Amino acid sequence: MHSSKHIVKFADDTTMVGLISKNDESAYREEVQRLTAWCRANNLSLNVDKTKEMVVDFRRAQSDHSPLFIDGSPVEIVKSTKFLGVHLVENFTWSLNTSSISKKVRQRLYFLRRLRKAHLPPPILTMFYRRTIESVLSSCITAWFGNCTASDRKTLQRIVKTAEKIIGVSLPSITDTPGNYARILFVDFSSAFNTIIPDLLQTKLIKISVPTLICQWITNFLTVRQQQVRVWKLTSGSLTISTDTPQGCIWSPLLFSLYMNDSTATDPSVKLLKFADDTMVIGLISNGD
Repeated sequence: MHSSKHIVKFADDTTMVGLISKNDESAYREEVQRLTAWCRANNLSLNVDKTKEMVVDFRRAQSDHSPLFIDGSPVEIVKSTKFLGVHLVENFTWSLNTSSISKKVRQRLYFLRRLRKAHLPPPILTMFYRRTIESVLSSCITAWFGNCTASDRKTLQRIVKTAEKIIGVSLPSITDTPGNYARILFVDFSSAFNTIIPDLLQTKLIKISVPTLICQWITNFLTVRQQQVRVWKLTSGSLTISTDTPQGCIWSPLLFSLYMNDSTATDPSVKLLKFADDTMVIGLISNGD
């Protein structure tokens, strides 16, 4: 491959990027033909109708760009496209991307309101927010947020503020402060799910207003469990387990998250992000402190 060309591959999404100098597109077009020939030799069919080309050209004197042809069919030149979930525009502005994000997360705010009306406690609402809303707001954020307009940033921050009012707790701001930096600690727990103490978990659940009957059911589910190991036709003896959560159980990540719920940061510049047994400590460092 020519040094000015790069192929970016992710699953079945393939992108060819070419740097054109002095209006010489020959190397770029040759690489496209090589890729087409490789696909043909490896029994892969290119869908020309869905294949798009975008030209990023910031030169003052711009000229019309002749289209590429793949197997005799022209490739459409577009002004914007969606790449790995991010909307790219030929002039590298991000209003289209932030508009798409806003539309998606506003739809999910509806479900957050429904959960609030169902009287779910703030810790569970916060967990829902971080999994379904914050994850969308922050998707690929390092690629696009730094060049967003002030208006786009305010639009995204209003969504965070709306979620705060629904949940009733403070949430991490999406806005950036120039001159600061962050440090992130990725915490690994040893045998996390095996360390849950059922009685302590029940106490924690009661404190966050989980109904007593549900708390009792969870405690009963976690205690005095008979476990056996079966390999083909051989079965081991029974062992009574009264701690931890069952491995492979869909309840385990949720129960561990609730078990960790009362572990919170005391300084507003430090945030704890918790998902099952994955925990991150994020600190915003200002003035070197």
